[in-house]
Amino acid sequence: MTIDPYILLVIIGSSVVTIIPRITPFIVTKKMDIPKNVKKWLSFVPVCIFTALIMQELINKTENGIQIDIPVLLSLIPSVFVAAKTKSMIKTVAVGVVCMALVRLFMRNVL
Repeated sequence: MTIDPYILLVIIGSSVVTIIPRITPFIVTKKMDIPKNVKKWLSFVPVCIFTALIMQELINKTENGIQIDIPVLLSLIPSVFVAAKTKSMIKTVAVGVVCMALVRLFMRNVL
């Protein structure tokens, strides 16, 4: 199997362009002393992004208004419970993925 040098160059270039914005903030702020208020404010960013992603999937705009996606709601309930109990993003995401898989499996077999 051979790979076209152009394709290889595109893959490497895409990797570099993806990695640079992810690493740059760590390099720039590594030796900086970030104020406590800024650190506290930044701690809310993952939660806000996570909430926005969930709401985007949960609430759908239709011609008649808004509609709540029931399978997403069914998997969201145990996820919120785990998030409240553990305060762990990774455990919350894991429970959400497993619950969504089970809901889809169950609904596929029912319908």
